[in-house]
Amino acid sequence: MNKILWLLFLIPFLTDATAKTYFSNVSDKPFSTQFFGDTLYLSVSDTARFCFAAGDSLEISAFAEPATQPIIWSPTTGLSISNNGRTVLASPSISTLYTASISTPSGVFSKSVFVISDKLPANFEVSPATKTVCPGDTVRLQTAGFAAADFPEIKFFWSGAGILGEKTNGFALVSPTETTEFSVKITNGSCVLADADDAKIEVISLSIACDPDTNRIEPGDPLILTAVLSPSSLNATNFDFEWFEAGKKVGDGLAFSVETSRNFEDSITLKYRLTGIDQNGCKVSSQKDVILVNPIVKFPNAFTPNGDQNNDTFGMLTLRGNTTLLSLQIFNRWGEIVFESTDPKARWDGQNLNGFDLPSDTYIFLVSWQRKDGALQPIEKGGITLLR
Repeated sequence: MNKILWLLFLIPFLTDATAKTYFSNVSDKPFSTQFFGDTLYLSVSDTARFCFAAGDSLEISAFAEPATQPIIWSPTTGLSISNNGRTVLASPSISTLYTASISTPSGVFSKSVFVISDKLPANFEVSPATKTVCPGDTVRLQTAGFAAADFPEIKFFWSGAGILGEKTNGFALVSPTETTEFSVKITNGSCVLADADDAKIEVISLSIACDPDTNRIEPGDPLILTAVLSPSSLNATNFDFEWFEAGKKVGDGLAFSVETSRNFEDSITLKYRLTGIDQNGCKVSSQKDVILVNPIVKFPNAFTPNGDQNNDTFGMLTLRGNTTLLSLQIFNRWGEIVFESTDPKARWDGQNLNGFDLPSDTYIFLVSWQRKDGALQPIEKGGITLLR
């Protein structure tokens, strides 16, 4: 009778949905009464999404008591269920409303989640994939391979130098100054494809090649300048080429031979400009500087013909370029010739024309020489001191 009274006393407090343990004053043995709550919890909100296109899945955790009571999911298509329905991997091919239910003595409690299955276009592409254009041209790159109505949330993000205007449309207007690859990233809900596709816009360019491969030569050296088109797939016969030096037209055609035999002091820079026009009126140009450098010769001011193999002879020293000695003459202080030679390798050893050693003194030399191209150079004159 006392236990019944105690139970009647406790009934108002047993409305909590949590299991509690109570002790009776009549008996020191506890008794447990389990009451089920009216809520089923899921680890996701009412709407969740995942990227089906990437092969992903959505993990859902369910919480309900008692743990031994299974949670039933419906439908089960696209679900991998474990842990008595408390762990679910959802990967439906289409967006699906799933419902989790648990039966308790208090009734059946349910919770639903709408899983959105995001996708990406299977045949997405950018058109044109490649295109060759004239500098300054504008190209429209267009996304294709899908129906926009099937992907209402799709977004685009273009990258590459030379994009005009917006970079988030389904197309991009581009005008690159050089050959450039453009790429587009697309997103659709939870799906992200960093490099969905790309396009290569090849800008026609013109350069000048030198043969030999140098732009620094001396008079008399051969030098051929040749037009080089890019991309290499272009046919040079479709272009008309004109060569200019210092603004004056000097030639036509694919190649031009530079006249390097010129008179100047030390060095001179020749400025060449090449233009090319194709059958569609696309005009490209290029420039090349060619530096002509004169040879440099030097003459010592003293020598010691003592047979020690160090500074024993006097002659012309070529510091730069190619030269040819034509004549070497040595005079004493009275203007008498004491040595002369037309040997290109001639050097004076301090002896006179008869082979006798001359005394220490200052002598005068006259040297005639020419460049590689045969151009005579000013006669070199100076003093040379013979030391014994």
